[in-house]
Amino acid sequence: MMASFDDFKATKKGVAVGAILFDHDWQVEMVCLAKHGLPPAQAVGAEILKRVGALNDTEKQHVGRWIRDILATKGFKPISKGARVAAGNLFSRAALYGRIEAGENA
Repeated sequence: MMASFDDFKATKKGVAVGAILFDHDWQVEMVCLAKHGLPPAQAVGAEILKRVGALNDTEKQHVGRWIRDILATKGFKPISKGARVAAGNLFSRAALYGRIEAGENA
């Protein structure tokens, strides 16, 4: 059975990933990439790989959802899926983000 998103957050890997995703500097990097039309997952992929190790596909999906939730608090929403991520990252493809317009729900 696959672990739920909340279950993943409570695992050792999830806690380590959360430490990266909630770090202010990494959040700035993710927002910067989002502003420039690049997948924010690219900002943290190599760091997650280095500090946490490889993740399975379900765990990667959980990380993607977590990134989406964090970027929503910064005023960004996914605008497309499956964008190519630079080599050497945990992810091969990830979502692109755009600004949430005034009055729009994420």
